[in-house]
Amino acid sequence: MTLWKFTLLSMRGRWATTAITAISMMVASALVFTILILSNGLDETIKRQSATYDLVAGAEGSSMQLVLSSLMRMDVPLGNISYELYEKMQQDKRVLQAVPVALGDSYLGVPIVGTTKAYFQPYRAGMKTRFQLVGGNWFHQEGEVVLGSEAARTLKLQVGDTFYSNHGTDLSSEVHDQLQHQVVGILRPTGNADDLTVFTTLESVWHVHEHQEEPSSTTDTHTAPETTPEEPASEHEREITAILIKPEQLGYAPQLKSELDAAEGVQAVYTVQTFRKLLANLDWGKQLVYVLSGISIALAGILVILTMLNAHERRRSETSVLRAIGVSKRVILQCLILETLLITVIGTAGGGIVSFLLMLGIDVYSKSQFGLSLPPWTLNPAMLRSAGMFMLLGFFIALIPMMVTYRQIQGRFRSIH
Repeated sequence: MTLWKFTLLSMRGRWATTAITAISMMVASALVFTILILSNGLDETIKRQSATYDLVAGAEGSSMQLVLSSLMRMDVPLGNISYELYEKMQQDKRVLQAVPVALGDSYLGVPIVGTTKAYFQPYRAGMKTRFQLVGGNWFHQEGEVVLGSEAARTLKLQVGDTFYSNHGTDLSSEVHDQLQHQVVGILRPTGNADDLTVFTTLESVWHVHEHQEEPSSTTDTHTAPETTPEEPASEHEREITAILIKPEQLGYAPQLKSELDAAEGVQAVYTVQTFRKLLANLDWGKQLVYVLSGISIALAGILVILTMLNAHERRRSETSVLRAIGVSKRVILQCLILETLLITVIGTAGGGIVSFLLMLGIDVYSKSQFGLSLPPWTLNPAMLRSAGMFMLLGFFIALIPMMVTYRQIQGRFRSIH
């Protein structure tokens, strides 16, 4: 009988102990792999999002709230600024591209963003296109909307379908029945918050708010002054939530920020700095998760040792019989080591499979809730290093009780002879 066959028969004879040990290693390794992939994926996604625009201008308040609401649709807008300020930025020769954004409405919880077609165009001619349509056309007039890929899937809308928007993000809030929206285009996936967004013209946003009373505070979002249908608000009275700014040169950014900060009720924020703060907060959370995962690994190791020691009597009897029938101690030792190695490999590989399935579920949730697509599960160098270290650690943890049993059997066998 070969060593491999003998080892497999031994493991099958103690299938419950083998299964519990492998599952303990699988759970611990799955936790480590998932945390590693998820943390790196979030970092990559946030860094990619921060590279789109260098400055965001909006109402005074929390800089984090301004950036998250304007670029990632993850917070409530601060308030409004004048459309006239956007026109000034658009005409400024130091600005490569300025894009207006009007926020505050939604449809079935999916945010609606009023903007211009410049949002979808490259910063300058010849640059790579960031947005492409998978079907339909771009919006041209009031009421027309373009859906992000995840928004189309979540809302179950196709080109030609119509709907009415809600004020704010509450599903039970006021319905804007003054204007019916029609889907005219659907975007290809981008992997960021734009996938879970409904895009429309600024005029559409202004139209549905023309008959609302002027808000009493600046915390209400993008509400234009009250007008009559016959006399729509003039351009300088219309408001937007934020301006996304890409300077001609990065050196112009401090000048533009200083001038925007000097305007009444306006702040300008560096997107990269803001996202770095966000990543710093995430790093603190990741350190806590790593500590918890370390505790989980330690508990899994203790469980493995206790499980193996629990099977001590059965293994001792089995090994005693083998020695009695003439099986050499070298073969028994090789069997123990091979069994430990197989359990460790099975547990680590199983943990990788579980981690892969977990990441699929987390990615689906992230897309449906935030529009963010996480990087795919891949065996990158960091993953391979982690797998190797975990297998080595698991091997020595599982080997400890086996070697205790082997030494006790050796001592007992010598005392008999």
